[in-house]
Amino acid sequence: MGHAGSQYQLAIMYYEGEGTAKSLPQTIKWLKEAANQEHADAMSYLAIMYQFGEGVEKDCAKAADLYKRSFLKGNIPAEANLAELYHEGEGVEKDLEKAFILYLHAGENGDVCSQTQLGKAYLNGEGTRKSLMLHTHVIYDT
Repeated sequence: MGHAGSQYQLAIMYYEGEGTAKSLPQTIKWLKEAANQEHADAMSYLAIMYQFGEGVEKDCAKAADLYKRSFLKGNIPAEANLAELYHEGEGVEKDLEKAFILYLHAGENGDVCSQTQLGKAYLNGEGTRKSLMLHTHVIYDT
């Protein structure tokens, strides 16, 4: 198995070409090794690869699963990315209420993109009731 943190760091080195040639196949290999050991950052990074089809076949359902596992380990950016998938209905059934709840939690934990999405949700009544007052509060407090 190996050390998940080291495997994750090795994956990033292959991705960025730090100390070695860039290699998406090696990036994916080491991300999978670390993700199989429930390394939160590796699961989130691998999810991004699946969401956008970088180095792997695009698979938003697999991305959603990895984001969920990652945010359950405390990875707030993974929670925000999962919210986006629910908002857009990519890889999961579109669910604006679930997206709103995920954005709300991520936003409360400092994710600025989620805070912006909350403002839009309040403005448009997506997944929550429409509220210009809450929209203004969220936008101007971020």
